[in-house]
Amino acid sequence: CTTGGLGVAFFWPISNDRYFFPWRFIKVFPISIKRFFTGRGLEIIINEIISVWLPLSAACYLVKFVKKILSAEK
Repeated sequence: CTTGGLGVAFFWPISNDRYFFPWRFIKVFPISIKRFFTGRGLEIIINEIISVWLPLSAACYLVKFVKKILSAEK
């Protein structure tokens, strides 16, 4: 789901073909430390928090909440 890279080799070692998801909403992070601490680096951190970490955190809390409800019913 990133905007760069070579894609994922899902069927390696059978095939060297690489694949991308049809949507790419996670921006590629700058590799150098200098570019990490720029406005673009901050923009990418915010994008990653919104598109990866918030949904992941929400899913984890939802699972925890459902487990708590189901264990209380027993």
